[in-house]
Amino acid sequence: MIKLKKFIFLLFCFLSILSFSQDFSYENQILTLVNRERKIYNLPPVTLNKKLNQLARIKATDMDTYNYFSHSSPRLGNLSTFLKKNKIKYMIAGENIAKGQKTSEHVFNMWMESKGHRKNILNPRFKEMGIGKDSSNKNIWVQEFIGE
Repeated sequence: MIKLKKFIFLLFCFLSILSFSQDFSYENQILTLVNRERKIYNLPPVTLNKKLNQLARIKATDMDTYNYFSHSSPRLGNLSTFLKKNKIKYMIAGENIAKGQKTSEHVFNMWMESKGHRKNILNPRFKEMGIGKDSSNKNIWVQEFIGE
């Protein structure tokens, strides 16, 4: 049973990463919202990192597949472990997660209303960001940040 779940998870990850039919417009929508907010505070914009987008999608799908909602995955580990396993170089990293919001605007507004999430979005040390949603469209959102 565990091997079957692992196979299904890997298949979902593969399809979500390689699928050209899936709508990833939310990535640019959230990037625009983040940078608009950062500009208000005279902070430099962040850029989208394609590898972080992929990892954010993997994390969101992992939460859906294995039915948990946490910054620490039983399979992928914590953010630091996950980034290192995937050869992401960084000095500082942060993660925002959310569940249930149906639009980019809704999840962004929820993150901005939360002190910890807002702190990540407005952290001047963060230079790059990745955005992902689960491949089952259950509205599980992951936002990854890295910086120097």
